[in-house]
Amino acid sequence: MALAYSKLHLLVAEGHFVFAASEGKLGDTPTAFFDLFRVEAGKIVEHWDAVSAIPPDMANSNGKFWEPRARSWPLCQFRALLRDKG
Repeated sequence: MALAYSKLHLLVAEGHFVFAASEGKLGDTPTAFFDLFRVEAGKIVEHWDAVSAIPPDMANSNGKFWEPRARSWPLCQFRALLRDKG
């Protein structure tokens, strides 16, 4: 089953940890991806994740992602941040 990230909604880093909340598709299903990375010497040494389908109708008006500044980043910026973190 194909997995594709398309939009980064939130990126938070502190110490050796980086958390990302992203959107994409798992197969043909719109999906939310929540990833936590532990970084050492500029490399990912541990990774934990949670994956959740995004329903077409949400139970509330907040949606799946809360964005304090209503900003999303292209995935290439996320990769650059991980590369530079260390």
